[in-house]
Amino acid sequence: MGRVFALSGADAAQSDDLILGMCFISQVPLIVLYDSGVTHLFISHVCVEKLVLPMSSLKFDLIVDTPASGSILTSDVCLKCPILVSDRHFQIDLIVLPLNQIDVILGMDWLSSNHILLNYFEKSVAFPESSVSEGDMFLSANQVETSL
Repeated sequence: MGRVFALSGADAAQSDDLILGMCFISQVPLIVLYDSGVTHLFISHVCVEKLVLPMSSLKFDLIVDTPASGSILTSDVCLKCPILVSDRHFQIDLIVLPLNQIDVILGMDWLSSNHILLNYFEKSVAFPESSVSEGDMFLSANQVETSL
């Protein structure tokens, strides 16, 4: 069973426990939510359609608990989706959900396996093992321009 704590960008922007940022898929800028309370990785159904990403079906149905919509049943996934986060390339499996004002959610599995540090006070994300300068190390949610 998966868990998502916020399904809208407005909810995420107001929360002290969530961090918004930007990522890119197929050179298209997307709003990403970094959420340490989420175990899986998600992408909005609208994003999948807009980017014409290939979808596959899981061998099982995944039940995702959400505060806004209750439990959502899904088996759609975008496998090995190329994503660019803070000038770093990743290929990740993204479960498709009906998200509002958020395009991608990166959860604890991805954060921990890539040694990502979340600074909730500054609402920033750090990649400590990079060779960039400390000033370039943080991707701040304050730099995100959205119409939330």
